[in-house]
Amino acid sequence: MNDVLSKLIKYNSILHIDNLFTWMMRNLGWAIVKLLCDLLNAVQGLIDGVLKLNTFFENPDLQSFIDEFRPILYLILAISIIFLGYQLMLNRKQKFFNLFNNIVLAICIIVFLPIFMIELNKIVLLAVNSTGSVSNGPIANKIVKDNIEDLLLYDSVNFDTTKLTDKNNIPVDYIMNIDITENIDTSFNKLNNSDLFKKKLTVDKDGNQIAVDLSKGFLGVGDENYYRFSVNFFTIIITLIVLSATYILSSIKIARIIFELAFYKFFAAIAAFADLSGGQKVKEIVKTIVNSFLVIFMISVVFKMYMIFTTWAVNNSSGLIYLILIIAGSFVVIDGPNIIERILGIDAGLRSSYKTVMGIYMGGKTAASMFGIGRK
Repeated sequence: MNDVLSKLIKYNSILHIDNLFTWMMRNLGWAIVKLLCDLLNAVQGLIDGVLKLNTFFENPDLQSFIDEFRPILYLILAISIIFLGYQLMLNRKQKFFNLFNNIVLAICIIVFLPIFMIELNKIVLLAVNSTGSVSNGPIANKIVKDNIEDLLLYDSVNFDTTKLTDKNNIPVDYIMNIDITENIDTSFNKLNNSDLFKKKLTVDKDGNQIAVDLSKGFLGVGDENYYRFSVNFFTIIITLIVLSATYILSSIKIARIIFELAFYKFFAAIAAFADLSGGQKVKEIVKTIVNSFLVIFMISVVFKMYMIFTTWAVNNSSGLIYLILIIAGSFVVIDGPNIIERILGIDAGLRSSYKTVMGIYMGGKTAASMFGIGRK
């Protein structure tokens, strides 16, 4: 009896008794787990899929749309030349050599930028492919398997955990097919600890922990039994949510950059003719385009590192520490590594949405002042 009591105390955290409330909660929790597994399996390939679609700026329909603005570009060029002439007439400082360089740069932007972006995209895709797929194989089932303990497996080694190499022997492909409310049948002759599974832990009047028989219902209804599987629902659900959110938000971030590249291609043509006097805005747009391609590559690298990090976290931590590591890593992936912002001068994270809006506003304000719009 002392052996039974000691095991009940030691393994109390994984010994769960079947009753109506726990049966309902288990079924609800398992339904949520299945739903989140389906979600993670669906979004896991999003990043690889979105990365392969970084060709929107080459789209013929987009190019036709840009070509429709050619007359407007020539109008902007004419206005820029008139504005430059006005500055020269007022003897404003203007270096003809710089002006000539800016005109050549504008022509190069119009002619060679599309080709440059195509070749740069090929280089980035080669670099991304060299890092391997970020999806890292199906992981939802593995997360579930790593957080389920099979009491029958524990019983087979007489609860000697030093003899266990895994928490359960169920193949990862079949882990979602288990009966989450399955009970341990104490009438099964091959159980090594049948006495243990007939007792439960309680406290007597003196405050001592004691082992008592499981309750018996009426005509077999309401009998207490132990569940076969001990499931860490909290860890499973949080991990699946965090990983799904990381995949989805990172994919949105890449998709946003893909759209921005098309806009930069369009806007570069306008800025090239509108900024003949300075040329700095054109150079900034080209720099932004190069940085955007580099960010796409960095996102794939960071995400690949994150998948390695999650595997390391599983093998070296558990419980709350594991969740903290997973969540912290997800924030790094979603927000973008700070080094990208420091070195490239851009924010690859979600905060850049506000900065982008402010940048468009300031760009419009600068263009207005360039052409004298709004001056009194």
